[in-house]
Amino acid sequence: MDKETVTLIATFASLGIGATGLVAAWFWRRSREPGPPTPGRGSVMAGRDQTISGTVVTGERVGPVIVAHPGASVVYLDGLPQAKAEVRHHFEEGQRLYDSEQHQAAISEFEKAFAEAENDSQRCALHMYIGNSFLGLSGMAQAEGHFRQAFDAGQRARDRRGQAVALGNLGVVYVHTGEPDKAEEHFKKALDIHEEMEDRLGRADALGNLGLVYANKGEFDRAEEHYKRALAIHEDIGDLVGQANDLGNLGHIYRRKGELDRAEDEQNKALEIYRRAGSRLGQANALDSLGNICGEKGEWDKAEVHFKRALEIHEEIGNRLGQAHDLGNLGLSYAQRGELGEAEGYLKRALQINEQIDNLVGQANDLGNLGLIYGTKGYLDKAEEHHKKALEIDERLGNRVGQAQDIGNLGIVYRCRGDLDKAEEHHKKALKIHEEVGNRMGQSIHLANLGLLQSLRGNNGEALHQLSKARRILAEVGASAKVKEMDQLIKSIEKRSTSH
Repeated sequence: MDKETVTLIATFASLGIGATGLVAAWFWRRSREPGPPTPGRGSVMAGRDQTISGTVVTGERVGPVIVAHPGASVVYLDGLPQAKAEVRHHFEEGQRLYDSEQHQAAISEFEKAFAEAENDSQRCALHMYIGNSFLGLSGMAQAEGHFRQAFDAGQRARDRRGQAVALGNLGVVYVHTGEPDKAEEHFKKALDIHEEMEDRLGRADALGNLGLVYANKGEFDRAEEHYKRALAIHEDIGDLVGQANDLGNLGHIYRRKGELDRAEDEQNKALEIYRRAGSRLGQANALDSLGNICGEKGEWDKAEVHFKRALEIHEEIGNRLGQAHDLGNLGLSYAQRGELGEAEGYLKRALQINEQIDNLVGQANDLGNLGLIYGTKGYLDKAEEHHKKALEIDERLGNRVGQAQDIGNLGIVYRCRGDLDKAEEHHKKALKIHEEVGNRMGQSIHLANLGLLQSLRGNNGEALHQLSKARRILAEVGASAKVKEMDQLIKSIEKRSTSH
């Protein structure tokens, strides 16, 4: 490999810093700050797009793409607190297990309650709880089935709010599985019902979830509009946690646009409101987001402090999912500083927890990130093995965005081996998936990678064509900081082209 080619690859690698990083090499799969929607209420933050980053020859992996405070499935109690003793006993025990993340045991109790249920209103609520429990186990097909049955029971009971909640939770499933158009369709149907019922809280939650969909599509201005509408409602009704969630999501949008100071300001506002509201989980999520922003600024020591504070809170409240996310983020922070041994240790601890709690989404992220560590170390066979394991999980989950990330990372492995044809095949597959699901940022990443491959082959004209398409997408979605980085990359290739 000649000196100019090495310089070009280094230029690409430098662009990988940042969540959506324009990377032509490894694609980091983050673990928290965004993350896919998780059971809870409203647009609760969970964490993972984490929008992610890298500094070693970098890459694209973050988990089911998401946003700072991803939408969450809603728990629905209608009819259960007043149910007969047999139903109420199993429901309350199931609720206790659910709250402590013992989802499989919770499902068993909810099913016992279901067997004693007296009417469709109770059945609607229990289907919702069982669906949420399957979401916690990454059982998307089972969750979808129960949410559909909840909707049907709600129709029979003429329970409009139950129908709206079921539709919204179905939207959450489709966010998890990387089907943004279906998610948008269901969130809009839920919004229509909430507006019909003049349910302002439900309306705000639906608006926040739609903002999540648009953010994942790279439609940042549209996402910002929806988050601000949700924020106005939450402020008007005095919902502090809702306000903090919306501010966190706005912060994530600004981060995706490269407006890091503005993003940090919004996350600090969210953190303060979570403190006022006494939401320990919210505080941990805001700290995770602040850690990711510090990482994008290159302030990795500061990021580590935020991640460790978040980890302490998650340990105090017994949130194992949060602990796994924080350990993953700490692993990535060490990776950014070149401390690959420490990074590997944290990622393995995260993977162990995710395996113990049956969090398949987290497992895929950790396996993908470990693959990136091994690839950076030059252990390409081990990297390929881990990316393939991650891909297998994402295929089981039906997570198309995750599949695209895994396929793209495999493409990087093959490029590092010098098999440019196989690398190109994988990046084209990844690009096709991102196009089908409407993920514009993902499209820009793989267009950039295809451009790099062309440059490595000496086809600088075609390389510039692909990079120009990637730049156009970045400009259209308002990612101004990434546009500047792409301009640097294009100039580098133009200079290289004229020197020959």
